[in-house]
Amino acid sequence: MCHALPCCLRFLMCGACWLTMHVDKRLCTVLGRLSTAPASPASRNWSSAPVSPNRLSVPSSPRSASSRSMQSPTLLQTVDEYLAADAADHHSFEILDDRALEAARWTDKEIRNLIGEIKRLGSPDDQGRSCVDFGVLFEETANMFDALSGLLKTAKKYNVVEFAGEQLWQGRDDRTQIILVADHFHGIKIRRRSTVDLTAISETRKSTRGFDSGFVPGSKCSICDNTVYQTDYVGASGKVFCKKCFRCGGCDKKLSQADYNVSRDGGIRCHKCHTDYERAHF
Repeated sequence: MCHALPCCLRFLMCGACWLTMHVDKRLCTVLGRLSTAPASPASRNWSSAPVSPNRLSVPSSPRSASSRSMQSPTLLQTVDEYLAADAADHHSFEILDDRALEAARWTDKEIRNLIGEIKRLGSPDDQGRSCVDFGVLFEETANMFDALSGLLKTAKKYNVVEFAGEQLWQGRDDRTQIILVADHFHGIKIRRRSTVDLTAISETRKSTRGFDSGFVPGSKCSICDNTVYQTDYVGASGKVFCKKCFRCGGCDKKLSQADYNVSRDGGIRCHKCHTDYERAHF
């Protein structure tokens, strides 16, 4: 078969074979020298030296480092714990205003009254815990609690009561049993942000301060869906409003950018309606 090939092709094949054999021979020679050559002092020190634990740790990326710095701590305290805190605690975490303390005290009082009413109206189960139907509790305390369902939801969150479901409704859930699992309530926990977070928020607000900050031509009012012009623009809670529609979601009072509250449901309310809503949904 090889005799049938042209002379030029046989010449190329022979040359390729010789080149392959030559490279293999040189490579074997180099590898043999490396395997028998004594290690240099630098290589011996590097291979025999114990590895520091710091060298085994993977350096964190800039993004992960910044994420850790942004996760500033928060502090959960009852009213009594807040009032008993020392100066260092107040230096590291925000100072609560009187409205937050007032709302917390009010909720604490309501939950303690709820415990007393369940004991009064309920009957013991096989574990000795006081139990009462939601319908009975609702009818008997109609003049005592403004928002019984919201109060029960908060009490369940703090493991004071147990009941099936998340939200109870009059009529539909009248036969749902409310079980008292705690005779005492120490108080709701108020979340206090760190002063590091507050400083960052303050700097952000300084950079975006001004009545027209955030205005984009052609924006639509989130209420009436009409085009909002710069002289009629109101920005609040990441939404766009016209001055006519920027009103309290509770009493329909006209609001201003300098005097409004954003409730936990995202609704815009005046101070009074916001306080009433937060109390009912604490």
